[in-house]
Amino acid sequence: MFGMDLYELGPDHGELHSWNQQEVAVDCWFTSAGRMMPRRMKCREGDQILTIDPITVLKEEENRYAGVLVHVFYCKAQLVSGTNQEFSLLFYVEQCLWKACLKS
Repeated sequence: MFGMDLYELGPDHGELHSWNQQEVAVDCWFTSAGRMMPRRMKCREGDQILTIDPITVLKEEENRYAGVLVHVFYCKAQLVSGTNQEFSLLFYVEQCLWKACLKS
């Protein structure tokens, strides 16, 4: 039957807005069971490269946006200033690419 395998992919969460995403480098631990555990990240701010370490993962999801599989990690980290910042880390499986979104 046509389209029968579409139900195996799970629900699509629509379109992911890319206006607030920044490419980042992430140090991620993969367990023997294949679970992803982001530990630290590096991002560019102007001419500087900032290291954010450690990252605390609050929640994780596996979503599809317009058919693209994305692992979403809701995180927080303590910045150099001492304040806690909440953000999301997005791992695009097909591109093997990490992006970060600051929580407004």
